[in-house]
Amino acid sequence: MVISGTKLTAREAAVVSKIIEGKGNKEIARDLGCSTKTVELHASNVFRKVGVKSRLELACKVLSAD
Repeated sequence: MVISGTKLTAREAAVVSKIIEGKGNKEIARDLGCSTKTVELHASNVFRKVGVKSRLELACKVLSAD
């Protein structure tokens, strides 16, 4: 997945997809089979890479790119 010219890892892309579905960290962790801390880390990395500060901002950026 590429957002705003930034390539994401497969795991970051999976977390982004779940965020866009409206899932919380606990749900995402359960779906992906990892800890909530890992989800938080991936989400934080995505926010930094893409230059957003919230899940809503991220979702808007991803959906406007389609």
